[in-house]
Amino acid sequence: MRTITKNKVKLNNHTGVFTPVIKSRLEKVRKESKYWKPIWTEDNGYKNFEVHGHPTNHVVDLGKRLCTCQFWMLTGIPCVHTCAALSQVNKPPEDFCHRLLTMESYRKTYNHHINPIPGQPLWEYAEECNRLHAPKIKRKPGKLQMKRRMDADEKGGGGSKKSKANPKSQSNNGDNSTEIGQATSDAEPVEIDISQPTASDVENSQKDHGIKRPSKLSPRRRSSPLATSIPVNPMQGASSGNATRFFNYIKFIPTSGFKAPRKKN
Repeated sequence: MRTITKNKVKLNNHTGVFTPVIKSRLEKVRKESKYWKPIWTEDNGYKNFEVHGHPTNHVVDLGKRLCTCQFWMLTGIPCVHTCAALSQVNKPPEDFCHRLLTMESYRKTYNHHINPIPGQPLWEYAEECNRLHAPKIKRKPGKLQMKRRMDADEKGGGGSKKSKANPKSQSNNGDNSTEIGQATSDAEPVEIDISQPTASDVENSQKDHGIKRPSKLSPRRRSSPLATSIPVNPMQGASSGNATRFFNYIKFIPTSGFKAPRKKN
């Protein structure tokens, strides 16, 4: 809002067809157009031109407002090739600029002002229906629950489907259960030994029955027997000539200045 107001006040006293920025860009393009040479293609109305220069040649169509460099169509300002062709026809480049670049379009764009906004503490609160609410949480699919059919004598069970379907069987089951309950109440309690045998008891039982306990494994692994060296004569079966050559090959010949090592006592 500050930028628009500043530019609007600055351009109120501006005289000209275009804004200062567009005017300066058009003057720069016009100066660079002198390095390009337009050639008329001899069409009717002086509309098609072939503009030669560096680095390549371009084609300009003044009737369709097209150029092969695409600068004219993208910015709305005639390019250097178009300005060179317009100088050949003696037409001003201002007449070939887009109408949205003029001061008239600029004033129409910023004719309306921006409404001021009060501070946040002075804002009006919206109604409940317009407020945003958190999304509903959907339960993710989990493991299926496998329910077991409970018997009639189990807790919390209403009995199986068969018991519900046949009420006579339920009455018979009730009579049987009462009889079993009376029988169990008359019987004396019996103690059951559920203790497990210890290791010493197991050893004693094995001794009594004559069972031998397997011997323990040796803590260390037995080492393999050492390989015995067998004396081998390398010259066994060799001829006398080979034996003499081998003896001369390994014979020690002392050099000059050699001192034999002293023998230890």
